[in-house]
Amino acid sequence: DQLTLKVDHQLVSANTATVRWHRSNTEGVRTAGLEALNSTTGNLVDSWTVSDTHIFGASLVGEGRVSFTTIETSSPSAVGSRSPRELGAVYDQDDPAPQAPNVDLSGAFSSFTILPWLERSRMAGFDYKMSWVTGSHAVKFGVQHLRQSQYEAGPYHSSGSFAFTGSFTGSPVADFMIGRPGSFIQAGRTDRLAQ
Repeated sequence: DQLTLKVDHQLVSANTATVRWHRSNTEGVRTAGLEALNSTTGNLVDSWTVSDTHIFGASLVGEGRVSFTTIETSSPSAVGSRSPRELGAVYDQDDPAPQAPNVDLSGAFSSFTILPWLERSRMAGFDYKMSWVTGSHAVKFGVQHLRQSQYEAGPYHSSGSFAFTGSFTGSPVADFMIGRPGSFIQAGRTDRLAQ
């Protein structure tokens, strides 16, 4: 779903202001191979822009603009996902949202959890430019400033990841049946802010 609203207003004969708001909301489904581990996704964009154009004379025009945009991308845990403890494991995960561990049987199948994910970006900008026409020349100059921050939160491998390679019985499926993975990794939740 997308919506854009724009209003132009002539303040005086030499001055025109514009306000624009744009919103975009997208939803989808992330697929994990097993329907119980699928998850919904969302992407929400809100953007505001205010600009002003001023005619200083027949040969000089200035235009200033201020803008602010937020972008949020999210994906909650899959509805059917369970924590390692709920599935009988003897270890905890570093995230409150339940996530089944990833399981890989070399050459047979893989099962992975759609991880809950949250990403927020914020951008604030300002620019001002002048256009000057003198004789047969056109000169343009200006200044621009943009500040951006991004926050990410995601529990990559926080519930663990098992790889069954057949290193114990010669068969990845047999190793899985007796509960002997060739490797196991687990990581903590990621929370970071970049500016």
